[in-house]
Amino acid sequence: MKKQELKQALQSVLTLSEDGKYDLLPVYADPQLFNAITDTLAEGYAGKVDYIVAPEAMGWVLGAAIAARLGAGFAGVRKLENSIYMNQDICRVIFMDHQKQRRSFGVPLDWAAKEKRVLIVDDWIKTGSQVQALISLCERFSCEIAGIAVIGADQHAMVKEWVKKGQLIGIDLKE
Repeated sequence: MKKQELKQALQSVLTLSEDGKYDLLPVYADPQLFNAITDTLAEGYAGKVDYIVAPEAMGWVLGAAIAARLGAGFAGVRKLENSIYMNQDICRVIFMDHQKQRRSFGVPLDWAAKEKRVLIVDDWIKTGSQVQALISLCERFSCEIAGIAVIGADQHAMVKEWVKKGQLIGIDLKE
């Protein structure tokens, strides 16, 4: 499926929720569309990444599929508001989400992606704050960031800069 056809197919099933986020479950439920998306986002990364880094929870679905396509490991990042890391030493990154709520990501200090080549994967970028937090987390662990892959992104300054630098790939990058 060509990228423009993929974008049109994606837009035909997307619905916007009340909080301004897209409901991607219908996208994930369509095997042909989901496979085309994972193929497109994995393209060009074969042999170039050791781990996929993706945030809980919707990013995990897409990230795990791309990891399987690439034969890479999957290093999921937990939102500490939902954390199981109560009695572990962790590395934490705090950020403000698209709704101006304080959030944080965390991983154990023995994180598998440490000092590896990683591809950051998420479903959608609203403001870029969540992906920026993932980048900061990866940098703390001396990861080499190969790129950022998302289904779509709203155009904010950070997003535009990542696209301009060739760091971000996506199917539906809003104008």
